[in-house]
Amino acid sequence: MANFERRGAQAKKGSLRGMIVILLIIVLLGGMLLPSIKGFFGDNASAPASDNGVNNTSESIPSTSTNEQGGEPKFVKQGELKLLDANKKELKKIDIELATTEAKRAQGLMYRSYMGPDQGMLFIFDAQQPQAFWMENTKIPLDIIYIDKNMKIVSIAKNTVPFSRQSIPSKSPAQYVLELNAGYADAYKIKEGDYISYTTL
Repeated sequence: MANFERRGAQAKKGSLRGMIVILLIIVLLGGMLLPSIKGFFGDNASAPASDNGVNNTSESIPSTSTNEQGGEPKFVKQGELKLLDANKKELKKIDIELATTEAKRAQGLMYRSYMGPDQGMLFIFDAQQPQAFWMENTKIPLDIIYIDKNMKIVSIAKNTVPFSRQSIPSKSPAQYVLELNAGYADAYKIKEGDYISYTTL
């Protein structure tokens, strides 16, 4: 009986080693095949679906909506602008931030809760054309001033409503649009037929 037991133990050890080798082979093969299987089914399965049907791209939510610290965008002085009456007499001078690219124009003053009293944003387009703005994601009420290619004010929308999606069109084609704090146009008697001039830093 002793010899039988010894042979049985050796046989058991041999079969155990065989099972361990098979398990190691399966694990190794699984590790090599997993990327291929994942690639076959695609990575999109793990991406959460949008719950509102909106494609969350950089176009729908511009990447400049927050500053590097994660707060709201801050005013950056990039030039100075003079508001002039119809006779080109200076009414007021302000600091301006420029919106000269499509991305910057799309961003505008969205997400900001404050703009200084003598600050504004000047949108500069490549050509004179019909313009219309809105107040989506814009927290502060504004005076929106439309200006033609000759720097003449052609339309003013006063005290615009924050967060409104209503279109605010210019009465005439414009190449420049100036956004100021609401009430600024009335405070300094800025009207259609007046002019602007500006310089950049």
